[in-house]
Amino acid sequence: AEENVKNLPESMEHMEEDNDDVVTLLSANGEEIDLLMNFRGLSLLRKENKSVYEKLNKFIFSVGDLKDMDLLEIVEMLYACYQMHQLYYQQEISKTYEEFLELVEFDLEKLMNTYTLLLVGDKKKASQKLLKEKHTEHKEA
Repeated sequence: AEENVKNLPESMEHMEEDNDDVVTLLSANGEEIDLLMNFRGLSLLRKENKSVYEKLNKFIFSVGDLKDMDLLEIVEMLYACYQMHQLYYQQEISKTYEEFLELVEFDLEKLMNTYTLLLVGDKKKASQKLLKEKHTEHKEA
């Protein structure tokens, strides 16, 4: 991540390390995937890929109860948050949706925790705690 931060315009240097809006998802193969949810990221996503933005927006405002959630829609939302992160930090969106699906571990608790972290505050601290726990589990397995 540090070398990516160095490629940012001066006005954005060191932004990632201080951004509480970034949540890190640990993939099935141990790769860390940074996700982002904030208004600037949403604006960038709307400009770059309006259909994904509209789907994400509709999903966020239509889900009133957990029983109304569709599992693949949650993964699509996480992919949209990956795209927002990449756009926000002016990085290439290098993973297709299909590649992202291959990376996401089928762990409902982790998906729901990540979804919740993206929509509520104190993301960075909670994300780092989850990431540390998952790294520990990965090493033990």
